[in-house]
Amino acid sequence: MYSNHANGGENPQQPAHKAHAADHNAGEGNADYEWNEASDHEAREQSSDSDHARDGMAALTSRNAGSGYLGTSSGHELLQSVSSFLPPATGAGRRSKSAAQETPNSNASGHGLPPSSYASSLSASSIQEVLISAYFTRYNSSYPILNEKSFRDQCASRKSLPRSSSWHITYYAVLAMGEWLSGSGADDSPSLYYEAARSLLKPEVLESGSINNVQAFLILGNYLQKTDRPNTGYNYLGIALRLAMGIGLHRELPSTSTAGPSKRHRRRILFWVLYCFDSWFNITTGRPSLLSDATFDVRMPHNAEEGSVDEAGRMSDAAAPTTCSVIIALARLTKIANKVYNELICAGSCPDVDHQTVVMEHMIQNWQAALPAYMTMTHHVPSWFVGPRQTVYWKSANLRILLLLSSQRHRTDDFEKLAVGSRCQSVAASSINDIATFCDQYPDHLHSGLAWYAVYFTLQAMLSFTSQCVYRRRIDQQPGADAQYYEHTASQAVNCIEGLQAKNAAAGRAYRIVHRLRDVVRQTSGAIPLDASLQAGVNAYGVQGAGDERALQQNLDPQDPPTDPGSIPLDFHQAIPNLVLAEWGNAADLSLLPFFTGMDDFEAGDLYGAV
Repeated sequence: MYSNHANGGENPQQPAHKAHAADHNAGEGNADYEWNEASDHEAREQSSDSDHARDGMAALTSRNAGSGYLGTSSGHELLQSVSSFLPPATGAGRRSKSAAQETPNSNASGHGLPPSSYASSLSASSIQEVLISAYFTRYNSSYPILNEKSFRDQCASRKSLPRSSSWHITYYAVLAMGEWLSGSGADDSPSLYYEAARSLLKPEVLESGSINNVQAFLILGNYLQKTDRPNTGYNYLGIALRLAMGIGLHRELPSTSTAGPSKRHRRRILFWVLYCFDSWFNITTGRPSLLSDATFDVRMPHNAEEGSVDEAGRMSDAAAPTTCSVIIALARLTKIANKVYNELICAGSCPDVDHQTVVMEHMIQNWQAALPAYMTMTHHVPSWFVGPRQTVYWKSANLRILLLLSSQRHRTDDFEKLAVGSRCQSVAASSINDIATFCDQYPDHLHSGLAWYAVYFTLQAMLSFTSQCVYRRRIDQQPGADAQYYEHTASQAVNCIEGLQAKNAAAGRAYRIVHRLRDVVRQTSGAIPLDASLQAGVNAYGVQGAGDERALQQNLDPQDPPTDPGSIPLDFHQAIPNLVLAEWGNAADLSLLPFFTGMDDFEAGDLYGAV
């Protein structure tokens, strides 16, 4: 989240499209991308960014100040662009103040623990056992960072471990993640277990390299992203990556090594989890990749439970789900995702965009066709595997959306843009339907972790779906043809996110966004006329002078947080900036904004003219 243009200086020689982007960013306040996610309230109060709403999804806030750098594959800038088309906030789109103060996770799946039951005793063994079990059932089944048997054996003897052992950091990181997954923690205060782990992060920890150190920083990094401290998590993940390189996790151990099959297997698992975390974190935030596929030669782990070594000292693949199944499938998909990200999403130009799009789509199709039977949706699997398997498919659909949006951006012909956009919209609608259907069919599986992914991918799909509605309205000026289809898809997204508010705190913020995006879909499809409410939105977002914000504020609830897109008084004529940007520093968009290339001449009347 750092920019090459952090100084905010203006280059008089820069091309017009860069100057336009610079002007667009200039109105966002602090443009140096600095951030503060300190747990300590006093430290936050000393920061000018202390009022910034944290956002681990990089798509729930439309303000730049204090968020860190968000680049070309994040959802941030698409939200900022689309927000100009959002009608004013209404009572239907808001949660009440009292509802906002509730703890969404307090009764998730019936496994929540009253905060007082654990806050009063950090070391209560019965509570810690519940949290450890939640970690291994709901998290390690997707990301097998730890060997459960080894970890539990160490738990049994942890009092005999030296106080300086970094294993204690891992221990408290597991408890913090388990607390979040079980919905036991309070959303408005830091986890006691995370604070315990944080207190052990002394400089001496970095004076040695070990697998345990990598594990500790991996878990903490992912935990911080999921609890809306993505920049701190990004730093922890960077430490994990450096530690991993330092102990050679990116290389297969030589044949002369005395390490047995189990240790080699564990190293492979850990590397591929790290690879997936780093890659998708970069895609989520739009930051450059630091780990190249050309720098490692690590084999995929076996689809086998750790410790399942035969008499000959070999491991063989099982024909059923194991704790390694998801990470194997995800690692192979992530290799494709990195190719899409580096060669298409981040590319300034792509002369052979047709060929690249076909090749990359074919790669995704081949990946899916090669999945083992237990990864297919029609195959019966154990209950613990249903959720982890589903997230892999949600990720693949999200990757297709990013691919098609980028393909659309690289084209100049309106007909080609419209055709690719229609395919993108179809994938987005299918993704929304898949997620909503899963949430309806498997409500008991929706713990906080799985709900986080459901919210994230629904929001991404809805932003993409809405952007294509706006584009189609601009191009063909024929609203109404698919009004029923648009309404069904948008309402599915709204209803799904609304139902997830009881499972995950981020759903509350996402709900306000998708609720208002549905209004945009309805207007652009001609399902409802341009009423006074929408006209008020148009007036508030650019027709008036830049200094007159009173009309805007009258349309907003005083309690609307910075995450509310309606709180951004963007100039309407700059609502969709030109995104053909050469430098990362000017590319402040997410995975969805590239679609808007070439639309900087978009006029208010193009969308809100006579229907």
